[in-house]
Amino acid sequence: MTIDLTIFNGIKCIGQFDSVTVMEQGLSHLSFKVSAKGKNYFVKFLTFDANLLDQDKQTQLQHNILNQQLAMQNLAQQAGFAAKIIEVDPAGKYIVCEYIEGVLLTDVNLTLVAKLKLIAKLLHKCHCLQGSPVKIDLAKITTELLEKSSLSAMTKTKLARHIKQILADVASESSQLVVCHGDLNFSNVLLSEDNTWLLDWEYSIFAEIEYDIAMTISINQITGIDREFFIQQYCKNSNNPVNSLKVSVYIELAHIINALWFLGQVKEPSDTPFLSQKNHFVTSLNEYLA
Repeated sequence: MTIDLTIFNGIKCIGQFDSVTVMEQGLSHLSFKVSAKGKNYFVKFLTFDANLLDQDKQTQLQHNILNQQLAMQNLAQQAGFAAKIIEVDPAGKYIVCEYIEGVLLTDVNLTLVAKLKLIAKLLHKCHCLQGSPVKIDLAKITTELLEKSSLSAMTKTKLARHIKQILADVASESSQLVVCHGDLNFSNVLLSEDNTWLLDWEYSIFAEIEYDIAMTISINQITGIDREFFIQQYCKNSNNPVNSLKVSVYIELAHIINALWFLGQVKEPSDTPFLSQKNHFVTSLNEYLA
């Protein structure tokens, strides 16, 4: 990948840099490890689909996503399990965080049972963060994903009706909402020498516990007895009751959201590390539409 180094111009905390490394994880935005002045930084540039929104709406969306991420990540950073935010572009184009050396959970030689125990504990830590609940607008999220997808108009209409029914089944009150990461997959967990860190707060929201559990189950493709074990481990860490039926309903919605996201993101052959995930979720989506 060829990098236009001028994109780093104007980042005050970096200035003149020594080296830049492209971070391979993730599809949504361009991310880099930048070395400067004897320190390492994590730099993420927010990018959006110019074909989906006009410039004004795109800018507003950019600010909304960034402000949401900053608020949630700051809460987690204060609790000791998220990277410190160092600089944010006033125009909402980039965010700079401390770079933490470590190994992603996907690359750690642990059993699935050990990984599930770890993420169950981490998920509970998220839900203990104190913030001001603002009800998640899942209808808006799914509508935007549908618009961005290449599905036919008939399929979009059918899927929209199905999503509407799911949302009716999981209608919640604001008093039931907690801080949710929204994308706690194994590749967003970093193990350093003395801590476990949760990365990428872009999809963090206020939602029900069951939503975050379902999203975690969906994106990590946790099935069968492993799914039951994961929920049990979460309950061990938490005093909050978990509605298993509602988790099941949210899992269906999570599969749909993930399928639509991958349909909008995975387009090039170079994205092969993500193609198996895409195929999994698209298959699930086709089952719902059958």
